[in-house]
Parts: sequence; structure tokens; C-alpha cells
Amino acid sequence: MQQTDKQPFMELMLAGCAVYDRKPMEKPALQMYWKLLERFSLDEVQAAMHRHMEASAWFPKPAELIAQIEGRAGENANNIWSQIITKLESGDYDLTGFDNRTVQALQSIGGIKQLGRTSYATLDFKRKAFIEAYEAADGAVNRGEIPAIPNLTSSLKLVGNDE
Repeated sequence: MQQTDKQPFMELMLAGCAVYDRKPMEKPALQMYWKLLERFSLDEVQAAMHRHMEASAWFPKPAELIAQIEGRAGENANNIWSQIITKLESGDYDLTGFDNRTVQALQSIGGIKQLGRTSYATLDFKRKAFIEAYEAADGAVNRGEIPAIPNLTSSLKLVGNDE
């Protein structure tokens, strides 16, 4: 989150207190929540709070919100992995439409072409490495270190599509 997100973040936390019939958070508690959650976007924190509210009768601890957010990255990584494998099985090496998280994760495991040459026996190891790399790239996007949307020309080169 950015400094400009502090007010909406505070309002979100105070609204959560109201929903859970809890006294408003004091400044030190708000600061601690901010410090622990600031690496994520405001949209991610809001979505995590909403998901938590749908599933729990208790106000969330920071770790519960973090798990909501980071759990989504792992879930997304598994879904994207399935999409990539489906493309590779049909001989399609085109990465158009995939974001930088995916591009970075594929680059870290050797690129799309190398993945296409991977035996089924080692595919599960590649999947695990891809998921870890995707979650790391997701964190880098959340911190603003890399943009979420790739430059497709350079992204295709990054993942080994050099033909």
C-alpha cells in the first residue's frame, strides 16, 4: 500500500471493528496492522477482509489476512500452471495474456521451451518450483518492484521463446 492508502485502510479496519461489535482499534494497533500489511495493495487487503468476514465470526488477526492474500497467490499459481501445461500439451508456446508474475516464474524455472522438454517424471518438481517463484513474483508486484502487466515482446524473450 502507499501512503495515500492509510486513510482508506484505517476506515476499513474501523469498519471491521464495527461489524464485529468490537471497540475501535487504538493507534498502536492500527500502526501494527499497517506495518504488517503494507506490502500488499489496498485492494488485496480489502478483498482479504471481505473474504474473512464471509467465513469468520471473529475480527481477523494480521496473520489471517496475510494468509488470505498469500493463499490466493498459491491458488492462482496452480491454476496458471494448469493453463501452461494445457498450452504445452497442444504445442502452444505463446505466452500472450500471461502477466509478469507468470513470466518471472517461468523464467526462474528455465523458460517455456525448457519446460516443454521436461519429462513427466520431473514435472511435479517444476510445478513446485514454479509455484514458489510465482508467489515470490507476486510479492514483488505487490511491493511495486515489477509491474503486473508485461511488455510482451521482452517477456517472450525472457522465458526462452527465442525463435
